[in-house]
Amino acid sequence: MEGSQQMNKDLRRYADMVITTGVSLYQGQKLYIKTGPAAYYFAQMLGEAAYEQGSGYVHIEIEDSKLIHSRLTALPASEEITFPAWKSSMLSEMMNEDWAYIRIEETDDPQGLQHTPPDLVQAYTAANHKLHHTFKNSMMNNEHTWCVICAPSSGWARQVLGPKGTVEELWDILKPILRLDHEDPSQAWKEHGSRLNKRCMALDALQLKTLHITDEGTDLTIGLTPHARWIGGNDARIDGRVFFANIPTEESFSVPDRELTEGTLRLTKPVSIMDTLVEGVTLTFSKGKVVSYTA
Repeated sequence: MEGSQQMNKDLRRYADMVITTGVSLYQGQKLYIKTGPAAYYFAQMLGEAAYEQGSGYVHIEIEDSKLIHSRLTALPASEEITFPAWKSSMLSEMMNEDWAYIRIEETDDPQGLQHTPPDLVQAYTAANHKLHHTFKNSMMNNEHTWCVICAPSSGWARQVLGPKGTVEELWDILKPILRLDHEDPSQAWKEHGSRLNKRCMALDALQLKTLHITDEGTDLTIGLTPHARWIGGNDARIDGRVFFANIPTEESFSVPDRELTEGTLRLTKPVSIMDTLVEGVTLTFSKGKVVSYTA
């Protein structure tokens, strides 16, 4: 991807920050990066930064939605969607050897499977989930460090800013959100993580029983479980190593009681579901169940 000299310097600072603060890479640790084709340039930057930080090995995997579409539409109707056995072995080895994991979100072409028959997308999603089930559980349990990020691309710029939007203009928007306008972005993220942690402690102290959310077309009441706790900011592994699961993040989240959600939720922005952009989503809940919906 072509960008200004200053933008390229900023992107390298971003890569350094993700490696040192996002996944908190340690000397000799191996790194697994998953990316779409448009963000491969940034995966390379991450790999270079990781090796400079002493990584033992960097593996980059490209997830190409166009190629997935070709596979699914060419698949005989009677054939089950499967993955090579070595994929499962690779994921097991990564967990056993404590690899760090970075995923670059697909923002350049988030609707890559929109023209794929929904039943095939659903079958592929289920097979992919089965393959990664143990790996994802290991990450979500903070047994290893992981970080989900984004990287600017021309396709994303046009989606956000219109047909004439440029990567440089998009980067001007992303830079302060990623705290790259600070002299020391890593320190800025550590301080932000601490603020979010304190916010969660304050929410815990309120001992909230319900949340009532109102907005444009939304009037939703969510009941919380008696033992719910608020979480946000940075995370810590079992051994105490601190990392950020998402950059950027502003989250403070908790656990609802699945039977105590009542009312209507309306999404005011488009949402990507199984690589298909969906707009105008409205969900109506009764006793925690969706009783009607539109989109």
